[in-house]
Amino acid sequence: MALTSAELTIGNQALSMIGQKIIDSTDTSNADTGTGGHPYEKLELVFDQTRDSLQRLYEWNFARARLALVDDWAAGTDYTTDMYVWEDSVLYKCDTAHRSTTWNDHYIYDGDDLLYSTDDLVFDEDYLIVDDQNDFHWTMVLDRPETYWTYRYSLPANFKRFCNKWLKENETRHKVEQGYILCDETELDINYVKQVTDPSEFDDLYTEILIYSLAIKLTFSLMGSGYSTQALRRDLNNEKADALSRAKAVNSIESEQGRRKSYEWVNARYGDGKI
Repeated sequence: MALTSAELTIGNQALSMIGQKIIDSTDTSNADTGTGGHPYEKLELVFDQTRDSLQRLYEWNFARARLALVDDWAAGTDYTTDMYVWEDSVLYKCDTAHRSTTWNDHYIYDGDDLLYSTDDLVFDEDYLIVDDQNDFHWTMVLDRPETYWTYRYSLPANFKRFCNKWLKENETRHKVEQGYILCDETELDINYVKQVTDPSEFDDLYTEILIYSLAIKLTFSLMGSGYSTQALRRDLNNEKADALSRAKAVNSIESEQGRRKSYEWVNARYGDGKI
């Protein structure tokens, strides 16, 4: 997939760091530019992987998300395909994103048979056909983990990693395997880092780290592996480490919740921070 203009702006900053020319969205020819081939193709090749790996690396505040994987069904709720509900002691997974109205208005499928049916529903060989008024929204969860865990829930499609605090508080309540959360809980509110692909949602300091990371990856592919390139790569890695340290410090400060304890000597000198 071609890079967006915002992604290309980030990529061009990375190319500038290693002395490469600025490119635009139409500059995608296969013309040889030296030892590495065309810069656009090299940048496009590494952009998504670099962006996603950085988001998995750290608990960036801009990418934090919360999700109730399991809850009782409720009218007037926007359900997504990452969500489950309990209805009459049966677990269902949302198949189609929708806004709920009345439970029985939506067909429920258990993997083989339709639980609710009307004259509007017909079967054509292996295909299930429903009218425009009644969409197919829920699937009964029949599969259970093969371990001693009771329930298995799919991880969100945009999941990158759990937040550490959530992991510590729930370390004995779940296990993650092959894209699923195994647990014994009928309700599980998770706190995680999600995939963010729109550069306009990136934190400025994260963008800075992304630029360094792209530049480092592109050095060898665009400049070869000579001594000068290796020296440049070492310098970029050092600068990236400093930038990452600063970014983590700011991110950590903004993650703190509540008010810090006011000590007596601070109160005496500064009046408890009041001016």
